[in-house]
Amino acid sequence: MLAALLLPRLLRAPRALIVPFGLSAESGITYLVREGLIDETRVLRQFPHPSGGNGHRVAFFARDRDQLIAAVAAWRQPAPTDGRTCIDVAFAGDVEALIALDVPLTSEAYQAAVVRESVAAGRCYVARSSRRAVAYVTWDLAFFNRPFVRLLAVGRQHRRLGLGAALIARVEEAAAAYGELFVSTEQINAPMRALLASRGYAPSGSVDNVNAPGNPELFFHKRLDGGTSAAPA
Repeated sequence: MLAALLLPRLLRAPRALIVPFGLSAESGITYLVREGLIDETRVLRQFPHPSGGNGHRVAFFARDRDQLIAAVAAWRQPAPTDGRTCIDVAFAGDVEALIALDVPLTSEAYQAAVVRESVAAGRCYVARSSRRAVAYVTWDLAFFNRPFVRLLAVGRQHRRLGLGAALIARVEEAAAAYGELFVSTEQINAPMRALLASRGYAPSGSVDNVNAPGNPELFFHKRLDGGTSAAPA
């Protein structure tokens, strides 16, 4: 629920300071931080709820004042450069950076159109390293009204780091309500086929004449109810 409803709103302002009021709100934000969905430095903890019935918390504010000031100062610092990577929902400001990633795609115009459409719909997730977009995935329901990954792109210098698997896992979480997810890739894309096999996807058919001759598009399917789809006999 937090990831589906609250997280997209928080990520539309990716540098905004998050001030949870109360223990329940703070526990929810702590969950998002622990899952790697938001940056810890965005969160101002232990800030008292400004309720008239919360006067007893003035003493706590006085006690924690220096800590709160230090937390705000840390939030205002430039983006970290320690190589940390997190995944969150892409927003409008990400579009040009995603389109510019050095990934081999058949059609740059198609890529740009899908990225813009998916970001606007809130169905594009981006992996950031030091707050810079380095990979992304998009999905929608255009495949026979079923959840389908349209694009998965990882910048050349950030491959073989598990980002593709992490982005697919994020889509699986988002598509869990539909109970399944479809993905396709070219037959020659051995790394992608290996990734899908490692995550429990089963073959679900192929289509010729959409890629170069002898290179059919392969489709894969995974059930998201705790099991995986059965491979065809």
